[in-house]
Formats: sequence, structure tokens, C-alpha cells
Amino acid sequence: IHKNESAMVPILQQDLPATHVTLWSDTDTTPLRAIWLENKSKLTLDSGSFSIFENGEFAGEGLLDPIHPGEKRLLSYAVDQAVKVHRGAVNDTQTLRHIAISKGILVETTSEVTENTYSVTNAADETRAVVVEHARQSGAELDSDVKPEETTATSYRFRVAVEPHQSVDLH
Repeated sequence: IHKNESAMVPILQQDLPATHVTLWSDTDTTPLRAIWLENKSKLTLDSGSFSIFENGEFAGEGLLDPIHPGEKRLLSYAVDQAVKVHRGAVNDTQTLRHIAISKGILVETTSEVTENTYSVTNAADETRAVVVEHARQSGAELDSDVKPEETTATSYRFRVAVEPHQSVDLH
């Protein structure tokens, strides 16, 4: 705002559901502190900057794009130095073939199965909820005992709780 100018700033006075998590992705392998924010208000949250305070202390800041009513968004605000995620080597892809003959028609079905393992380590003194983003592949479907917390156009988001000074494997 320039000298002798003014602006109106909208203020939303409503509690919005937000969960502190650590976000890890194949595309950016640095674990990030983030909040999972759901806009349960009837207003659009405009783009701009935000600051996060944890236990009364400044924890970080970030930028957000507009969040429309009903939308849920992951907003990162700082690097999480207490969490390490290691993606194990992708196990060999197995090719499965199924051949069936019915009423004189031969049908061959081919499937490829790939297994991935992530090891999440928490060096913090408190439990961390860690969201691991696993990239989606076009034409592939997920067949896992562990179900994603959320599915986006580009990734599956799996959420695991990691106790202090412990490790958890996600398969």
C-alpha cells in the first residue's frame, strides 16, 4: 500500500479444521511441515501469505492460492528436520498373464505388479502424522492393503503416524 492509500482486509472469524502433518513427496524429497486445512466457511479464502504458530512460537510461513468453500488443501510452511523418509528400491516388476477361452474367443489379460516401500523415521519428541505422496501412473490402479487418505489427480496420499524416535514402514 502506497503512502496516503488504504485497503480493506477481510477477516474471517471462524474456526476451520486444520491438522498439522509432515508432507513428503517423490518430487520434493525434503520433508515439509504442513497443515491440512479444510475451508468449512461459506467464503473463499483469498490468495496471500499465512503464518503458523505452534505452542505460541513462530513455526513458519507460506503462500496459499484461493481455497473455495468445501475444499481441503495441504499448505506447507517449513522444513521438518526431525523426519526422514527413505524410499526403498522398487522391487522387480512382475508381469502376470491370464489367458481364457470362451465360446471360441481367446482373451489374454496382462498385468504388471510393482511393489514400493517407504521407511519413515521420526527423531522428534512428539508423534508426527506423516503424509507420503505416491505418484499415480496413468492406466494403473492401486492394489494395496493400506488405503490412501486422499487421492488427487497426480498422487495418492498415505497418512502414517510415527511415534517419537521410532520408524514405520509403509508398503
